Amino acid sequence: MAVRFLKLLLIGTWGILLFVTSAHAAAEGDEYSGGTNNALVDSAKQTIHIPANVYPVLGYTSEIGLIYGAYNVMASTPSAPSRELFMMNTDIGYFTFMKMNQIPVYDWLTMEAFAAYSYWEEAFYGLGNHTPASEIDKIFVHNGRWHLLGRHSFKKHHSIAAGPVYRFREENRAENVISVERDEFDLGATLQYRYDSRDRAINASTGNLHDASVSYFPTSGSYRDNPELIKWELDARRYFTFSHSQVLATRVFLGQITGNSPSFMHDFSVGNPTVMRGSLPNRYTGHALSTFQVEYRFPIWRFIKGHVFLDAGRTSDELRVDKLHVGRGYGLFFKFPKSDAGFRFETASSDDSREFFAMFNYAF
Repeated sequence: MAVRFLKLLLIGTWGILLFVTSAHAAAEGDEYSGGTNNALVDSAKQTIHIPANVYPVLGYTSEIGLIYGAYNVMASTPSAPSRELFMMNTDIGYFTFMKMNQIPVYDWLTMEAFAAYSYWEEAFYGLGNHTPASEIDKIFVHNGRWHLLGRHSFKKHHSIAAGPVYRFREENRAENVISVERDEFDLGATLQYRYDSRDRAINASTGNLHDASVSYFPTSGSYRDNPELIKWELDARRYFTFSHSQVLATRVFLGQITGNSPSFMHDFSVGNPTVMRGSLPNRYTGHALSTFQVEYRFPIWRFIKGHVFLDAGRTSDELRVDKLHVGRGYGLFFKFPKSDAGFRFETASSDDSREFFAMFNYAF
C-alpha cells in the first residue's frame, strides 16, 4: 500500500507543480514548454535563460547489468526555478526521482517538492563503523520518500522552509534470504534554515550553502513500536574560484537520529556516489554520521574538466569525528552545452575497495 501511495504522490506532485509553473509563466507573459533551451523568466530589466534539456542514460556494469533511462534538467541561479527528473532501469531494479525548487506561489512564498522511489537490491553489512566487508547480504527493498515544503526568504540569501515528509521502506521477503528490519513508513514534518549565496543551484563554483534541518516523526504511521524520533542534519558547503576557472569545493555533513526507537530506514550510511566514494555501497551504517569532503576542479579543454577529491567519514550511535574512513580519487567532468548540468566519471579507493562511478553532476 505504501508503494502505491508514493507512486500517486510522485505523479500528482509532478503534475500539480508543472501546472503551477506553466500558469505562473503564462500570467507573467513568459514562454514555457518542455522543449530544449526555453526561457522561463523574462523580466523588463533582464532575461534569465534556463535551458531545459533531456539526456539519455545508457550503460552496463558487471554488478548491475544493463542500465538505461533518461535525465531531464532545467536549472539556473538558486533564486530562479529549477527542475530535475531522473529515471533509470537496470537488471537488479529501478530508480526515479523528481525535484523542483523555487516554484512561485506568492511574492513571499515559493514551493519545492522532492519525490523518489526505487526497487533495488541493497547491500547490508550490519550496523556500525567497523563491520567486515566479507559479511554482506543482498536485500531487495522498496524505498520511497516525498516532501513538499513552503519556503520564505526573509533576507538576501536567507530562507526558512517547513512542510510534511513521508517515507517508507518495504522488503521483498519472497526474494530475500534474510530480513533486516520490519517494514516501516513514517509521516512527519521538517523545519529547515538555509543560507545560499551560490552562483548556481547545480555545480556551483562560488559562494556558500548552509542547510540546517530538523525532522520530527511522531508515534502514528509506523510499523515500529515506540517509533517517535527526531532527525537533525547540517550540510555546509563552500566554493572558492581561482584563476583560469579552478574551483576548490569543500563540504561538511553532520547528522544524528534521536528518539525512543532509532529507525533503520532513517539511518545514515557512507559509501555511495556522493559520500565516501571509495567505499562499497552502504558500507557503514549507523544512527549518526560525520563526513568531510574536499574537491579540486580544474579545466582541461573546452567543456571537459578534471577533479581530484578526498572524502573522510564515519557512522556511529552518537556523533563522533575520530577513526574516520578515508576515500580518495579522481575523475573527469563533461559539461552539457548551454546548461549548468554535466556528467562525471570517477574512480576512487578506500581501505578495502576501489569503486567506479558514472553520474550526473558533481557530488556536491
